[in-house]
Amino acid sequence: KGYVKPMALDRWLETLTAIQYYGKLTTPRFYVVNSLQPFQTLAPLIGFGETSRAMVRYYTAEGQAILEQFAPTFSTQWRESTGQRTNRPAQFLPQTLSEKRNLGVAFLGMFAHGRKLGMTEKDAARYAILNGVIRTQFYPTPADTPRFLRGPVGKVIGQFQRFKIKNWGLAVSMLREGQYTGFARWVGATLALGGLNMALSPVAWLAAIGGASLVAAWNDW
Repeated sequence: KGYVKPMALDRWLETLTAIQYYGKLTTPRFYVVNSLQPFQTLAPLIGFGETSRAMVRYYTAEGQAILEQFAPTFSTQWRESTGQRTNRPAQFLPQTLSEKRNLGVAFLGMFAHGRKLGMTEKDAARYAILNGVIRTQFYPTPADTPRFLRGPVGKVIGQFQRFKIKNWGLAVSMLREGQYTGFARWVGATLALGGLNMALSPVAWLAAIGGASLVAAWNDW
């Protein structure tokens, strides 16, 4: 607060984004849907088989050793900038658990893919960060944040739109590169996860119950 103390608009909007963040993302529904995200964004590039193996490898000693060596931030242990382990409560929140796993899975999947292409471990790790973590998990960087999403007002307006924008960008990039099989996998996974998202949505259930009640009332009348 000391750094932005005079900026009342910034501080109030930051509070609003925090409220929306914890209100929408700290839920079991988000955890389930978000846990399947690698099949929507990573699998189109490396296949569902490699993605599944990466998810299994994430929970093995071998997978954690790779992460600890090349990408410790994405390991199961929460680390500070000093590299020390900590037991901060935030690491146990649903969005933290699923997001960290997704980042680790993306790294392991693309790392293994790079090794299959004949890369050294060092090159495969760099490849995994760029094409796995940043490209498929949309890891936020200042360079790839659209201008209209920057600034306090833009952050509020586009708080939950960034994933949609980057997800469509991933699909367009595959079409431009001629990866039509990957694009087909993306379409299939997007449709499947969209249906699951709707199935887990309380609003969708209320709408379905309300619609069924109206039909029943109409039939009775």
